[in-house]
Amino acid sequence: MTRTATRNVPRDLRRLADSWGVLRAYTGQDGTRVQVGVDALVGVLRALGAPVERVDDAGDALLARDATRAQTLVPMVTVAWGDAAPVIDVRTTGDERVALEIETEAGTAYAITSDECRVERSVCEEVDGRASLVRSLALPRTLPHGVHTVHVRAGTRRASATLVCAPAHAANDWRARRWGVFAPVHALRTARDDAGPGDLRDLGTLAAWAARHGGAVVGTLPLLAAYLDEPYEPSPYAPVSRRYWNELYADVRALPGGDTTRPTIPAHDGLVDLRGAYAQRRAVLEAAARDADVTSYVRSDPGVERYARFRAEREAREDGATTEARARYHVYAQAVMHEQLTELTRTLDARGQALYLDFPLGCHRDGFDVWDEPGAFAPEVSVGAPPDGFFASGQDWGFPPLHPERSACGGHRYFAECVERHLRYARVLRVDHVMGLHRLWWIPPGHDPADGAYVRYPFDQLYARLCLASERYGAALVGENLGTVPPEVNRELRRHRIGGMHVAMFDVDAEAPGGIRPPPRGSLTALDTHDTATWAEFWATTDGRTRAALTRALRDEGLLRGDETDERDVLRAVLTLLARSRAAVLLVALEDLWCERDAQNVPGTVAPENWRRPAAHALDELDDVPGLVELVRAVQQARGGSR
Repeated sequence: MTRTATRNVPRDLRRLADSWGVLRAYTGQDGTRVQVGVDALVGVLRALGAPVERVDDAGDALLARDATRAQTLVPMVTVAWGDAAPVIDVRTTGDERVALEIETEAGTAYAITSDECRVERSVCEEVDGRASLVRSLALPRTLPHGVHTVHVRAGTRRASATLVCAPAHAANDWRARRWGVFAPVHALRTARDDAGPGDLRDLGTLAAWAARHGGAVVGTLPLLAAYLDEPYEPSPYAPVSRRYWNELYADVRALPGGDTTRPTIPAHDGLVDLRGAYAQRRAVLEAAARDADVTSYVRSDPGVERYARFRAEREAREDGATTEARARYHVYAQAVMHEQLTELTRTLDARGQALYLDFPLGCHRDGFDVWDEPGAFAPEVSVGAPPDGFFASGQDWGFPPLHPERSACGGHRYFAECVERHLRYARVLRVDHVMGLHRLWWIPPGHDPADGAYVRYPFDQLYARLCLASERYGAALVGENLGTVPPEVNRELRRHRIGGMHVAMFDVDAEAPGGIRPPPRGSLTALDTHDTATWAEFWATTDGRTRAALTRALRDEGLLRGDETDERDVLRAVLTLLARSRAAVLLVALEDLWCERDAQNVPGTVAPENWRRPAAHALDELDDVPGLVELVRAVQQARGGSR
């Protein structure tokens, strides 16, 4: 695809892009500098709210942008880290007196004048032909960590903004070297309930099994609400909402007066029938919902009624049915999920274990969150990725991005609420595509995935909301920083003590001890991810030279004996190598323990087997799988024999 070079982009369009945080060029995976085309710049700017339909509109749009900036009394969000006194930037037309009122999250109010503040710096600017003075006012007192409101008055002008006082670091305790097991809930099954899909009881059973062998973490794919009827969208990374849960995973055997036998449905072609299972389990939940009292749950989460009404009305449009019973069902289903997730968390906490959940980057374009928070999103564009070595045409992930400035207008409330919903239960949270806190690839309407542009995000503000949530819930954070990410991403992860990720198959290096570049201290390490080949498939399909180099390096480290070349021997050696490392957490995919060849998902495809593969072995048979217990014992011993 031909792209116009930056030097051919009109000056006003370049300046307009810069003012909105649209990157005019980026560094590709191969290190080359790629210029963004004029049409893509115009499309992305229009989606952000700039009044541009064509290139010639850029000059007037720039004047409007400058006028807005000149009238901005105070930034929408200010961050104060740690115990530092907040510093508020105030833009005035002269050296006029400024009055501030701080309304804390707890309801306490403080009145402060500019005379009481220390001026950290003072800068004269000319914007839109008008002179202004920007003063950085250091407040005379520190504030408790929280989300506060600043009311500013300068002359006749008034404005309010959000002040986030956040801990400098996430609540990660990386001193303990833990290991755990990862499995999609849909894949879990017992010998009695062979068809699946699994539920939260099965996830608890997996956690109990891991605990018996020293595992301190149990992880799974996102458990968020999904369309499993119409439109059918099984991907856990395209949820209806990032605030509500998928009742497919409710343990219906635990319902009051319920049948102790879980309803199951025969698998199709050896795959889990998610649609059929959802219909069966929904019928059980609907029956229980008729007599259930959900009053206390609704009081704790008033927004659930909006969610339930949205789901009910959407379903009614599909079949013409009434909505009242459907809405009641959805409220009850969320109440059940909340109760069962809470109980699972309590059980794990009591054993010293942690539930690991995955926080997806986005949500379904036609889902509840986009409908409920229309001002927070840029609904006409899609998030994706530019071309790389795996996807030569780029990627379109289909969901709309958060609008950086509209999100900031609300103090990033929606983003923080989504995170906190997860941290009610999770003690470890993986932030998918953590680069998205810094910039996202926007694809304008009518454009190919390759013909988009990166849009900057106020990462400091988003990290502040993350760290504050982490402190409040005592939860560790992990950022998915795999692949090509800008250097500032890893720098910010280190700054805030948020763990990064290390995947063994990406870091094979014959020159490294053991043949794999070691995980950074405090990271989460794994053999693979849900979006890669399994370890057995990687080992079977990688070239012979790489296999020979890795086995030689493992022998040099004393992790393989000379006659050991079987894939299970290599698996044990690599797991031992990772377990001995400085990584904070080693997360082992359950299916890797028996050398599963088939992956749960093949990125970039809509293959019917994606997100539907049942585990080859039942939970109550794990200890009988040849060599499996020996593997986890080796991991436990190499991690230090303790949690």
